[in-house]
Amino acid sequence: MRKYYLMTHGKMAEGIQATIKMLLGDKKTLDALSAYVDCNDIELLSKPIFEDLSKGIEVVVFTDISHGSVNQFFVPFLKHQNFHLITGVNLPLILSIMLLSEDTKLEVDQILSEIEFAKEQIIYMNTHTIQISDDDEL
Repeated sequence: MRKYYLMTHGKMAEGIQATIKMLLGDKKTLDALSAYVDCNDIELLSKPIFEDLSKGIEVVVFTDISHGSVNQFFVPFLKHQNFHLITGVNLPLILSIMLLSEDTKLEVDQILSEIEFAKEQIIYMNTHTIQISDDDEL
């Protein structure tokens, strides 16, 4: 079993969670934890994550900013074999990780491959060659 969490500064997590639910339906669940909104205690917000880790559940935590307080809070948990911390997230990255098979434990090379894919999804469209026909609506 694998559980997915997204903790961000503010309500970014809730917005991404809603989009994931729209795209994946009830197939997979992403739990959104919005830091510094209603609760300033990250440890309290993270209680479900700690409980899952203690049960031996494989946990993937996505965060927004690598050097931010949210991500740094989870760094000590990297010692757990069933814990994955991925920061600097975007929607393609979260989707691609969540769509990986849960039949086996996540491997480092799988995660790194999905991170590379997600990086490729960041494109400055003004310099990107695209084909637009006259029939396309604006």
